[in-house]
Amino acid sequence: MSEWVVVHDQPHYVSRYEEILALEGVDLIDPTKVMLAQELERLEKRAMLQEESNQKRKEAIQRQEEANQLIKKRLRLRRQICG
Repeated sequence: MSEWVVVHDQPHYVSRYEEILALEGVDLIDPTKVMLAQELERLEKRAMLQEESNQKRKEAIQRQEEANQLIKKRLRLRRQICG
């Protein structure tokens, strides 16, 4: 019992997730809720990174298509000039 008192009396460091849950009105910190909050944050970050990646990919594809159009135009002009 004395060991429990020693551990129990140690300072408690509140994690960011516990702060979020406390702000939402959750009085008792349930480890499951903490894990769910962590998972939610991880998934939101992953979705944001995926969206950024998709946008960059679309921009690269658009630049490539524009370059291809310029090449085709150049070839048509060469054919007209040469013959």
